[in-house]
Amino acid sequence: MRCGACSAKVHSALSSLESVQVVEVDHERDLAFVSATAVLHKQEVQLNLSQAGDFSLKEMNADEEPSPPIGGVPLTTGESDSSPEEPPSQSLFPLFLIVGYIFTVTFLIAWSNSEWSMDSMMRHFMAGFFLVFSFFKFLDAPGFASAFKMYDPLAKAIPGWSWIYPYIELMLGVAYMMSWQPFATNVTTLVLMSVGGVGVLQSLLQKRTIRCACLGTALNLPMTKVTLVENGTMAAMAAFMLAGCAAPMLNAPLASLGIEDATSLQVSVMALDGDTYPDMGASDQENLMHGWTILQVCSLDQGPPSIQVLRALNSDIAQGHAGIPVDCFQPRHAVRIQSQDAVKEYLICFQCHNFQCWVDGSLVSSGSISNHSEEILNSAITSCAQDAPEES
Repeated sequence: MRCGACSAKVHSALSSLESVQVVEVDHERDLAFVSATAVLHKQEVQLNLSQAGDFSLKEMNADEEPSPPIGGVPLTTGESDSSPEEPPSQSLFPLFLIVGYIFTVTFLIAWSNSEWSMDSMMRHFMAGFFLVFSFFKFLDAPGFASAFKMYDPLAKAIPGWSWIYPYIELMLGVAYMMSWQPFATNVTTLVLMSVGGVGVLQSLLQKRTIRCACLGTALNLPMTKVTLVENGTMAAMAAFMLAGCAAPMLNAPLASLGIEDATSLQVSVMALDGDTYPDMGASDQENLMHGWTILQVCSLDQGPPSIQVLRALNSDIAQGHAGIPVDCFQPRHAVRIQSQDAVKEYLICFQCHNFQCWVDGSLVSSGSISNHSEEILNSAITSCAQDAPEES
């Protein structure tokens, strides 16, 4: 600080802190004495100083620290053009360990389900990522909010954004885990990770020594290129999955289903009672599909909703199941495809990874099937407003 105007700016910046009661600034010695009712977070103090002007905090040695005249906490301010001090040695090992754990769990889920599709593995990884990272942010919400405002553009521009951000990550984790509204979920992730990456890149280019808030403040992680890679990787995965969500809109042939053009087909998804075998009889013979009781029917709109289901089913049949075959066949899902020429129905047992294909009431084929489409079929059934089952 070189003049009284600088002192006034520093005084105003420190006085605006919530718990600060008294501030005295000595511009001749580059000192500020603060009396506060609560512990001040270094990141929050630095943020206020940087917004007031070209000021920054500077640590003092214990033998250099003067006695504050008002019984407050001594702070030193220095122009940012002074040579920066080297940050303390900090380890990124906790970050690598946590990401490694998430990746291992993702691998085990894929292995146990024999489901190795990139879309499924990325979805499980991102679910674990957001759930774990939001947990660490909740451990010290005030500290995270202060640290996050140091570099995130949205946190700087929108009051309260840094406080609600952990909740957004938590909701994204749940959405990925439940495969809920994948298009909206991936768009949100892409935007948040891209904006966050911009803030990280700006901090790195400015060579600012600040804390990375990705795991809150429970772990003291530095802002490095690893943080930028982390944001970029998550944004890239969201973009990849977003492309997968948009792919069903393409009018591509579905070879495993024998369909050349799916745009004009009427598609219905059904929930079946797989516990009641056909030979056990049923009270309502009209509410059956090849002997299996229909619990719910969801007629999909033509276009993207129908094509998304057909593409998922086509992919699962083409992929098949590489595990040990199980001959239980208790179908709990069915897909009916109606065209001008024929009615094709697929009865699916994801538990044993088997399916049957019926055409105009006759069984024409059967085989093994992967289970990636199970979540898509469940989502269609859950979101369907139709309550009464359709007649078979």
